[in-house]
Amino acid sequence: MKKTAYDIAFQNALIEEHNKIFSDNGTLKTEYAEILNKCPVCSSTKNTIYCIKDSFNHKKCDECGLIFVDPRLNATATISFYNSAVNEVYNEEKFHNENKTGPDDLANLNNFKILRKYLKDDIKGKKLLEIGCGKGTFLKTASDAGFDVYGIEVNNVLTQKLKQITP
Repeated sequence: MKKTAYDIAFQNALIEEHNKIFSDNGTLKTEYAEILNKCPVCSSTKNTIYCIKDSFNHKKCDECGLIFVDPRLNATATISFYNSAVNEVYNEEKFHNENKTGPDDLANLNNFKILRKYLKDDIKGKKLLEIGCGKGTFLKTASDAGFDVYGIEVNNVLTQKLKQITP
């Protein structure tokens, strides 16, 4: 299969970002790491490696069953990643189109339909928080339907777009 310009740009940016945050032996560099050593929900220190994905250890808490990443990117590294070149290339394909016909847009619109189906009473003024709102398709739909919406998005470009479409 022939790689597209997008595939090549994404792969190159991903390699650059990976080299920045991981050491040669594949572990997260100390300056980018937050080490938990306990479950973020129940604080148990009893856990087992569930899997390793993209060089991140995913642990399963032996007490409550939560699967969590440990060590994980610290707050500064997380914000840096969501505003990095690799994330911008990713966002070009996923979020920078203005129409509502991309796969994520359609999934978000379907998710809103599911939410609406289970809320039998009036939604006017009910609060809704979306974490990682992207370009805001779900948030805008919820706002238009009467929800008092709030969103958290750490990508600076997407945050500016969100400010234009929702209060």
